[in-house]
Amino acid sequence: MEHGLYFRIAWVLLWILFLVARVIPSRKAPTIKRPRRERIQMMRKEGMRVFFMIFLTVYGNLIVGVLYLYNPQWIFWAYLGLPLELRMVGLVLGIVSVPYAYWVGQTLANLYSFTVEVQKEHKLITTGPYKRVRHPLYAATLLFLIGQALISDNWLFLVIVLATVPGFIVRIEKEEGMMIEEFGDEYRDYMKRTGRLLPRFSSRNGDS
Repeated sequence: MEHGLYFRIAWVLLWILFLVARVIPSRKAPTIKRPRRERIQMMRKEGMRVFFMIFLTVYGNLIVGVLYLYNPQWIFWAYLGLPLELRMVGLVLGIVSVPYAYWVGQTLANLYSFTVEVQKEHKLITTGPYKRVRHPLYAATLLFLIGQALISDNWLFLVIVLATVPGFIVRIEKEEGMMIEEFGDEYRDYMKRTGRLLPRFSSRNGDS
């Protein structure tokens, strides 16, 4: 626990940097300007698993994060006792996820959306972070959340990560179905040469 203060500082700084990296590139996207109530209603239409995933990721991390930062002793019972080296791995993952998320946001620009939808004049992006990964934004988010869980050395954050995965899977499948409907064979060919969350370096079928 002697390094606890430094890791807490790193934890909160990474959250700030990640949020900035997520918000700035897509701040002018049309969906960002929608009223909050409308965005929530559209997310509910995607299904309760997706809505629960988003709710848990945001508010679960917020609640546990406040406890972790304000008084770590309150959640001392949930500490894992990870070795320093593994927590440093988490720090590296968190740091890497920030420019990765920014890169994705810059590539998407005004095409970013909170919900699963095809926007007006939507085009298929296959360059930059999308060259070998179909869903780099989800990959960056998972990378960040796993990194933060390791940094905190607390299994409560790991539970939140694991609970968000099913929602991610449901949303990814809906997005891919929507893209196939919109772009047809162009997207099917794109799927053959990319992985879902991990880079694909061959043209063989399959998902990562």
